[in-house]
Amino acid sequence: MGISKVPNVSKQFTEMIPVSAKLEWRIEHFDKALRFYKQGQWISSETFITPHLKAVWRLSVYPNGTEAYSGYVYFYLWFCGFKSPNGTLSNGCHSANESVMADYKIYLVSSTHKERVVLQKFSEFKISTPEWQWQYPATVERFIHPDGSLIVACEIECLAPKGTLSIEPTPNPEVLDANLRITDRFKEILVQKVIFAHKCILSQWSEVFRNMFSLPTEEARSGVVNITDFSTDAISAMLEYMYTGVVKNEVMDKIALEILVLANKYAVIPLKEMCEVFLASKLTATNVLEFVTLADRYSAAKLKKACVNRLAIDGRAALQSKEWEDLKNKNKDLADELLELLIKDRATKS
Repeated sequence: MGISKVPNVSKQFTEMIPVSAKLEWRIEHFDKALRFYKQGQWISSETFITPHLKAVWRLSVYPNGTEAYSGYVYFYLWFCGFKSPNGTLSNGCHSANESVMADYKIYLVSSTHKERVVLQKFSEFKISTPEWQWQYPATVERFIHPDGSLIVACEIECLAPKGTLSIEPTPNPEVLDANLRITDRFKEILVQKVIFAHKCILSQWSEVFRNMFSLPTEEARSGVVNITDFSTDAISAMLEYMYTGVVKNEVMDKIALEILVLANKYAVIPLKEMCEVFLASKLTATNVLEFVTLADRYSAAKLKKACVNRLAIDGRAALQSKEWEDLKNKNKDLADELLELLIKDRATKS
């Protein structure tokens, strides 16, 4: 007699849940930001999350345009990763193409509750690759409240498979400030040290990082960038600036020049200019030739101009020094340029 086989049936059920999130972001004194912010400077919201799916988002506004485009107010929506049960964020290391489909709307809200849609779209979001749109400054100004503030709202809808999202736990990240919220990990390794940061923040500040993460590079695939030509202190200082907009004075006193070179390499222009201003304040008759050589090498225009001004004041000793002879031998073009600038400066003052 044959034995009847009982089929091994695996029955599964997945509940798909539409999930949504809304951000209402009031930016105080935005009227002044339109006046005082430079091109490329931005304002960023805190992160916000779509429930169940745990997708993490961030809004950014450029009051006077991005580094590449000026004359308009730019609005960016960033997908920063998925939040895991232990509170950390995926960063693309588990999947180089990690993404989420979302239906979203970004809009301005006036004091009379009138709305102006900035961008409404259904799109696939990938980490560090934002969706963006611009508005005419005059249009934005009409939505500024009597107290000078601007309300930017964002609504996002996604579809989440309930209970099926699985993200591997990751080590607790070392961050610059315990109060900073983790949105996306980015690892930089130097002498066995790992520093964690957010891809979306790095991409906002640096076109180099933005291209690195958006192109099919090894860094985009692994989420790891090996930096071997700068100290950990310099890298930490650059990240501190990206998050807080400042670098501690004691750090600048020690490694401002290295930070300038690092900022130049990764095109973090505001940080580079801040280092130039700091170094210009430290100019003396004995170091001016060293600094002008470095300024020329790294295209530090502000520092170079300050060096020329210093030479115009007390350059006689510098031009009679051994360092000047070395400069003429090693970089004749720069020496000739400095002499020409000094002659022009003297002619304008005579």
